[in-house]
Amino acid sequence: MVVTSMVLSGAVAGLVGMPTLLNESYNYGTDFPSGIGFTGIAIALLGRNHPIGIALGALLWGFLERTGTRLEFEGYAQEIVGVMQGVIVLCVVIAYEIVRRYGLKTQQRKVGEQLAAEARTDKAEVSA
Repeated sequence: MVVTSMVLSGAVAGLVGMPTLLNESYNYGTDFPSGIGFTGIAIALLGRNHPIGIALGALLWGFLERTGTRLEFEGYAQEIVGVMQGVIVLCVVIAYEIVRRYGLKTQQRKVGEQLAAEARTDKAEVSA
């Protein structure tokens, strides 16, 4: 069921996006945009696979892409945008992993304290 729904949603998304990708020429040529899949993965990482987060990540990504063209007029290299995007994605992924590991460690500590408290009460009941 999951695979079927993913295949159908991918097919529908591909059909919806086809006019945007093929432009007015309606054929696959040299002007076909490349790297869209990697951009989608990076935006999904930014949004942590949540629809609202993905929308906000896409807005940030689009803002950086759009303003990157103005950097040439200001005397900066346009590749700075790609570096900034990479740094942002890495920071978000690393921060998410740190928070996840901290949460797991805190949860394990709480469970350990509860088990220790239960063991003390059981030991006190047995000795009494």
